[in-house]
Amino acid sequence: MLMHVTKSASVYMENVWGWVSDHELDLSDHAQIDIYNGRGLLIEATNGVWAYGTAFEHSQLYNYQISNAKNVYMGAIQSETPYMQSNPDALHGGFAPVTAFNDPTFSDCTTSSAGSNTCAKSWGLRLVNSQEVVVMGAGLYSFFDNYDQKCLETESCQDNMVSVENCSSGVLLWGLNTKGATNMLSANGKALVPSKDNPNNFCQTVAVFEGA
Repeated sequence: MLMHVTKSASVYMENVWGWVSDHELDLSDHAQIDIYNGRGLLIEATNGVWAYGTAFEHSQLYNYQISNAKNVYMGAIQSETPYMQSNPDALHGGFAPVTAFNDPTFSDCTTSSAGSNTCAKSWGLRLVNSQEVVVMGAGLYSFFDNYDQKCLETESCQDNMVSVENCSSGVLLWGLNTKGATNMLSANGKALVPSKDNPNNFCQTVAVFEGA
C-alpha cells in the first residue's frame, strides 16, 4: 500500500504523488517496466482529510479507496491503471483481496460483465460505506490493455473506473473525468454512467454526481 490514512487519523496534504514506476528512468531509453504494488491510497479516517493536488498511479487493486470514512475532501486527483493489466488482471497481480482492508473482490466481473477480460482492473476511485465525501476534480485514466492502446479507439481499456458502494449522505463528485473506461461510474455494482454518453474532447466528463 502506498499510503494508509487510518481510522483515528486526520491529515492535510498537497502536491503528493504516489507512483508505482512504469518506466526505467535509469536507462536512456526509459523503457516501460512492470512493477507490482497492491494498493494506492486507503482512507479510513473520520476526523477530517484534506487532499489537494494528489496522484496515485499503477497499483493493482485500486489507486484511491475511501472506506468507512467521513469528512473527506479531495481536490484535483489523478490516477492511471497499470499498463500491464489485464495481463495479469487485478486479481492475479500478486495481491489477493484482504478483508481487513475492505479490498475489492471484483465479484461482479463473473456475472455482470460476461467474463470480460477488462473487468478486473484497478479501480481509479472506490468509495465504500462512507459519507460526507467531496471530490472536486478527478482525472482517472486507463491508457492500455496489456500495453496495447487499440482499446482507446473505443474507450474500452477497462469496464469500470469509479465505484460507489453503500455510501450515505453527502457524497459529491464534481468534475469527474475518465479515459478509456466503458463505464465512468457504477453504484452498488450497477453501471450508471456510460462513457459514450459523456464525450468531452480528450476525456469523458460528468459535471456533478451526487449519490448514495
